[in-house]
Amino acid sequence: MRYVTLSLSLIAALAVPTLLTPDAYAQTDDAGLKGYAEEMNLSVDQAKARTINQDDAMMLNRRLQKELPDSFAGLWMEHYPTFKVVVRFTGDARAQLARYTKDPRYVAQSAPRSLEFLLATQQEMAAQLAAAGIKFEGGTDIKTSELTLRVYDASAARKALAKLLSVVDFIRIEEVKGVDPSKDFIQTTDISGGHRLDGYNGTQSCTSGFNVVETATGELGLTTAGHCENDNYHRNPTARVEFKAERDAGSFDVQWGAQPSNSTIHVQRNEITVEGVQHPITSVATPEDLALGADVCKTGVTTGRTCGVIVDPTAITEYNNEIGTYIRVSHPQGSEMTDFGDSGGPVYLGNRALGLVHGRGQGDRLNDLYFMPIGLLSELGVEPILAPFRLESVPAVSGTGASVPVAVNFTGHPRFPLQLTLETVTCPAGWICSDGTTTYDTYAPSPLTFNWACTPGTPGEVKVSRVRVSLKDRSAIVTDTIEADVTCTSL
Repeated sequence: MRYVTLSLSLIAALAVPTLLTPDAYAQTDDAGLKGYAEEMNLSVDQAKARTINQDDAMMLNRRLQKELPDSFAGLWMEHYPTFKVVVRFTGDARAQLARYTKDPRYVAQSAPRSLEFLLATQQEMAAQLAAAGIKFEGGTDIKTSELTLRVYDASAARKALAKLLSVVDFIRIEEVKGVDPSKDFIQTTDISGGHRLDGYNGTQSCTSGFNVVETATGELGLTTAGHCENDNYHRNPTARVEFKAERDAGSFDVQWGAQPSNSTIHVQRNEITVEGVQHPITSVATPEDLALGADVCKTGVTTGRTCGVIVDPTAITEYNNEIGTYIRVSHPQGSEMTDFGDSGGPVYLGNRALGLVHGRGQGDRLNDLYFMPIGLLSELGVEPILAPFRLESVPAVSGTGASVPVAVNFTGHPRFPLQLTLETVTCPAGWICSDGTTTYDTYAPSPLTFNWACTPGTPGEVKVSRVRVSLKDRSAIVTDTIEADVTCTSL
């Protein structure tokens, strides 16, 4: 039997996210947790404590996957009656956990096989089922170190997996009844009609995701699901979103587009709209972050804000003829998590971006949410915008000669062309100090520079000018001003 090493590219909302808007969970503001707290029946203080606890567990999950792949067997979080994290290992579980934490809330447990081995077997299982043309959904049961498999015809699945089943005894097969066997186990959630993102042809509507920036060019854009139309109108305000790139198969269900350069350009910030209020996104989950039992929220134009718990961090199926892995989330009371029209919407918690809505389940999983991890955006050369465009600093400088270069440091991702405005605050007597503007036409990372002209004077003469600087991008975001001293020494 051939095992394939599986790269764990899994990471794991509060109202309609927007393209056009007027670090860790521990840094989450209380306003960002309000909706999540309401959904999960928690106080804001409880919600904040819960996310901080989760963040600690996620960091451990990330470390163990990287540092102990041969023995780490997965972990899960329990929130009731008190917070607890169960961490599983092959071999001496207590000794291995003790190397990382002595926190009594973390409990070591022995397991028969590692998570890496389990997931490699899952990939092999999926490959054999896909080769046999059998529709399926697979998952991992970390609590038992077993694989779960849902199919429409159990006998056909056992026949296709005969060789694999002869050497492994940890695959549980469930036959799903009462569902159209021609359908995939995960349904993508797009609809006809006029919703937040309307296709140019008017045949499909989806939900906008996160504002993003193309890392190579600095161009700003917007994500949604890859299975949505490739060109869209963003609503409220209305703006065209022209297709740039997508991946729509296997573990990928994502596309991004940008506002046409010849159109009216609307502001894009590191925000989504949370029940009518702009909500900042300041960090992203890493591929290994989210674990079984972690809380997440999502937003979509149909079902709005819903929050739930990760019940399977490695739900595997075939999507558009490629094997793919998604994260499955259930509501604690079994309520609906997502529906048609929510596709592409952001999945997040607090101020952290987690992923994009892919779809919902079939049969008894109809109310479950499946989402694509945010880390996969990098495959399209884009990343979420995580900081506002601001003028950060203009350090005082000194120089000798005709001009002195001045650095202008900014944060965030302005839309170019970018205009710098310079005002003279103080000018030495007998010197000429000129105000004005400078335009930077093409994308450039921080810092920008400009040259401050030094008026010739008596050799060795030192003069200090004070200048005031501000920046304005193409979408009309104007930064606050910063003052800086420029010291010139005549030759």
